[in-house]
Amino acid sequence: MGIVIGICGKEKNVGKTTLSLFLGQAMCEVTNSPSIVIDLDINHPEAKIILEKDSTNNYNVDNIMSYATVPGSKLDSVVKSNTTPFLNSKLSVIYGTNFKGRKYTDVQVTNLIQGVKENYEFVILDLGETEVNQSLLNNIDLMLVMVPASEKYIDTLSERGDFFNKKAEYILNFNNRGLGIEKIFLKTFGKEFIAVFPFSRDVPQNINKGYLDLEEGNYKGELYNLVSVILNKFQMGEKVSAKFLFANDIVARMSNNPIFNKIWKSKKEEKLKEERVKSVFKVEKSPMLGEILIIKGFITREQLNEALNHQMKEDD
Repeated sequence: MGIVIGICGKEKNVGKTTLSLFLGQAMCEVTNSPSIVIDLDINHPEAKIILEKDSTNNYNVDNIMSYATVPGSKLDSVVKSNTTPFLNSKLSVIYGTNFKGRKYTDVQVTNLIQGVKENYEFVILDLGETEVNQSLLNNIDLMLVMVPASEKYIDTLSERGDFFNKKAEYILNFNNRGLGIEKIFLKTFGKEFIAVFPFSRDVPQNINKGYLDLEEGNYKGELYNLVSVILNKFQMGEKVSAKFLFANDIVARMSNNPIFNKIWKSKKEEKLKEERVKSVFKVEKSPMLGEILIIKGFITREQLNEALNHQMKEDD
């Protein structure tokens, strides 16, 4: 049975759809497991707008909900026929629609969740505020709440008791107006943000050959860190694919690996060595260390691949 993650916010344009899609893609890359993103935001469904601006296909969650009224319904074929897969990816997406006056019942939402979690390792729900209720919270494993850098927003958020529960973790949509906002949040909720992302309305959402291009922007390293936190939270460290574990094993030993140091010195200035070693210790618990160091600019993908190839030859 899959892990169900809800992502919500009290307002539109706080970054929840962007995070839903990017996190779904990152989950696929890190775990090599089938994952699905479902746009359940009734009032502001944006997944389709982001991914297929010119598309007119009719694949959407409403088609599924019409079959999800009766408990125990077999939704496998209906779900599969209404998902949009991405090339070269294990990520699937179910689009939302903004038909006026439409509302999903608790039974429909529950049956949808139960139906998809049997076939996907990770189920990510893009939610609007009105979709968050006790029934939904009973059917998910983790709620990620997007928080813009606003003291007023934090005060308003604290008034919603259903957001503040044991399944809720908070993500800061950070910008330069958010100085000191983390201290305000900690004082209000008694906990820290689980992740901080520099999302904005113009965050890159490029599509490359049918799947999200996470190489654009400075989000990939932070996403891998968030994936690591989620996997550890549910004790699913074994889900990390061999690719990432192998990269982590190599890079974690690179400070005393003569082959890697030789490659490093040929491509980077020696003065970066101290920063490189510090970065290893800073994120040494992450199973995605190699990828994070690449996105942070400490090493290049070519360097990592070359080191991996050398290590494979040594192991043989």
